[in-house]
Parts: sequence; C-alpha cells; structure tokens
Amino acid sequence: MEQQMLKDKVAIITGASYGMGRTMAELFADEGAAVVITARHAEQLNEVVDGIRAKGEKAVGVVADVCSTEDTKKVFETAMKEFGDVDILINNAGIGEQKMIDETDDEWMMYVMNTNLGGPVPGHTGVQRCFPVSKRP
Repeated sequence: MEQQMLKDKVAIITGASYGMGRTMAELFADEGAAVVITARHAEQLNEVVDGIRAKGEKAVGVVADVCSTEDTKKVFETAMKEFGDVDILINNAGIGEQKMIDETDDEWMMYVMNTNLGGPVPGHTGVQRCFPVSKRP
C-alpha cells in the first residue's frame, strides 16, 4: 500500500459540493485526511460525504455559508468534536457565475463580493482558535 501524504490530518474544505472543492475533498480523503466539507446545499453536500465514506474514508458535511460567522464557528466546532484537530483550511467557496452588467444589481454584486472576498475572513478567525499563533519578537 502506498504511503498516504495526508494520513491523520484534518482538512476543512469550503465550497465542496461540486467542482474543485469536491475534487479536493475526494483527493484529500484518498490521501488519508479526515475531511470536514461545507456547502450551502445539503443534498449535494451529502452526496459528496456519502461517496467519500463509501470508500472507507472519513468525512463530515456541514451546511454553511462562508459569509456567516456563526456558520463558520459551527464548522470549526464540528471539526474539533469529530476529529479533535484542524490541520488544513482550504477557502474554496466562491461565486463564479457570470452575468451581463445589465442583468446585475447592487444587491447581487455585494453578495458576490462578500462571498468571494469576505468569505475567508470568518474562516481565518476560526483558524486562530485552533492553531497556535506564532509570536515574533
């Protein structure tokens, strides 16, 4: 059996219900990581979790919006409860939907900006609770 590069690591991957996030979740699990994956839609998220578990690998799904501090807190609490640690955070969630300028409004643009630029911020504060902070002189 090949050595697994991520054996005994715990990874949180946001936006993992399809596309790159799903692929990363599956690859990380194949390499031995326990994965905590998030997405806004439970049905797609559960499909990914079930697929990973069907291969005998560890996965937990948390329905969460990266823009929500409360949801992000729930993700980190779940990771700590289920696996006792967090080693890796992949802020993958984002909105890539393209619209013509005349099909958008201010509300849509703020939603896209908050998700793509602001989404990683709650994750950063969650990481601070899990990772020791290096103090430099």
